[in-house]
Amino acid sequence: MFYTTSKNDKNKSAAKIVEIISKDFDKDFIKDEFKKLTSIGNDYRIRHHEQNKLELTSNHTNYFFFRMLTLIDLCLVYLNEENE
Repeated sequence: MFYTTSKNDKNKSAAKIVEIISKDFDKDFIKDEFKKLTSIGNDYRIRHHEQNKLELTSNHTNYFFFRMLTLIDLCLVYLNEENE
């Protein structure tokens, strides 16, 4: 199991996923990509709609959507291989 509701378990799960998908690649790059996308999700009006969140144009929304989708796809490829 990779995901649980406990904060410590979530951090361990995230670290394990980063370890798996960065196999034969730059671990720091993958880790930074997760951090950047998390920051974007928190700072812009994507997940949160408070007044202090930054607006995105539809072009930027599309860019970030496909950037996140690509990372999710990479995770699924490696996690499926891991489970086989």
